Amino acid sequence: MFDSGPDAVLATAVYLKFREVRLREIAAELGGDFDSLPLATRMALTRMAMAAGTGGATGFLKQALKGGDIFVRKAIPVAAYQTQRNATVRTAQAMHLSDWVFGIRVPAAAKQSAAEAIGDSEFTESPAAEWPPGLPAAAKQPGPATVIDPFPAPYPLALNLGNASFNACADAASTDPDVAHLCGALVDLTGKPASPSYRGHNHNDMLYVGSLAKIYPMYAAYELMHRIEIEAKTLITAGLPTNIPGWQNRIFAELKKAWGPRLDAAFPPPLPSGFPRLADIFQITPNGDVHLSERSPPLTDAELDAIGEFGVPKGKFRDWMRLMLRWSNNSAASKCILALGFPYINGVLGSGGFFDKTSRNGLWISGDYLGHDWLPGGRAGQPLTPRWAVLQKRPVTNFAGTACQVARLLTLIAQGKLIDGYSSIDMISIMQGANGIGSYIQSAFTGAVPPRPFSSISSKIGYGNDRFSHDCAIVRVDRGDDPARALRFVTVILGSPPDRGRADLTKLAVAHYDCVRSRHP
Repeated sequence: MFDSGPDAVLATAVYLKFREVRLREIAAELGGDFDSLPLATRMALTRMAMAAGTGGATGFLKQALKGGDIFVRKAIPVAAYQTQRNATVRTAQAMHLSDWVFGIRVPAAAKQSAAEAIGDSEFTESPAAEWPPGLPAAAKQPGPATVIDPFPAPYPLALNLGNASFNACADAASTDPDVAHLCGALVDLTGKPASPSYRGHNHNDMLYVGSLAKIYPMYAAYELMHRIEIEAKTLITAGLPTNIPGWQNRIFAELKKAWGPRLDAAFPPPLPSGFPRLADIFQITPNGDVHLSERSPPLTDAELDAIGEFGVPKGKFRDWMRLMLRWSNNSAASKCILALGFPYINGVLGSGGFFDKTSRNGLWISGDYLGHDWLPGGRAGQPLTPRWAVLQKRPVTNFAGTACQVARLLTLIAQGKLIDGYSSIDMISIMQGANGIGSYIQSAFTGAVPPRPFSSISSKIGYGNDRFSHDCAIVRVDRGDDPARALRFVTVILGSPPDRGRADLTKLAVAHYDCVRSRHP
């Protein structure tokens, strides 16, 4: 595109400067002064505007002008569409280069107060929220620590079930004789609607979903991390010293003392009791930030690929979780599931509203993929819908799911509303890394005639010992430079039998894509 490297650098610099000029103009229109902001903040905002356009950066500019912190300071890897986090990383790198190469030191932007954190995900820029969310007022003052509840309240999700054109298109796709036997769900998130359109078919059928259920412990791990962080910050605020070796164990002991009876009561005998191995899963910093433990440095994608689907896992919990999602490695899944424990995983699924104890319907996991069941012989499993009990030749399963609840889980992640924006970002990023084992939905798009283009897919396949195939995905399709025009949707397709060669799954996936595309010309 350019005659020389210097010309290319100049073009990039001009484009970057143009975005800075526009931000200065917008700040003036808002009654603020762009140049009054810390230099690091100005650098980050300019990087955001370069990547997401001035429209995509304006909300963050408003936040900065009000004195808020636009940086995402959690250790989240760089990945597509993470506007805030990517700008944070690039700004830190620019500050380092300025100091190291040119000898010009850039003052660090002060970290915000506890009430000004902002979440950010591929599908939403969350509003400012109290951090940590839900921290009791009493916990902000010195005094006895407050232990947070181990499980979340049910997550609300407003869905539009009455969009006639969307329903007609989805129904036409699902009633096709080639795919009518499947279980499916489609959510149109294009334009970030407050109540996205939803349509499902056979979507409350309970069936064996194989390795797709590996997203359940992923979610539970982030829910647990969020709750431990609230407890850690509470105890530190109350005066817990962090300069004594093993101080983190005090936090873990407080949680086990308070939560143990809750987990036992939620799942009484004959189900064996169990408590998460917190010290094996988490690392806590002296300021109370909690991270999933991982090798230092973390395993690279290439190292995970060398282990693959059947190799022996290396590293620590987050490394195992990435391997579990990227390659569906059963040994890695076992390590994650057994570290979290069946009581905690299923307690989270039930309290979050993803499993109904009365109807025994939703998301459930009571095996570790290596034969270490919660109860021997799969006796802790849940019953399948009669049709699927016949088709999949099993009355119960340790790895159960419905299209409706899988879609609900992914939609909340896509909206940045599952736990918090930070957690949703990281789950999207890890699910985007499932390139090793592959995605049936992605293959459907690339193999279609003509191919259906996409910008990113966060997915998890399921393929069990009955050779039925399943897949779920968060899909983004960019159309030009305007993020507002990007197509965004969740698609879930379960129950493709072995004699179909996934032709049915492929056909429905493309039909779901076309339904969303037809609504947004």
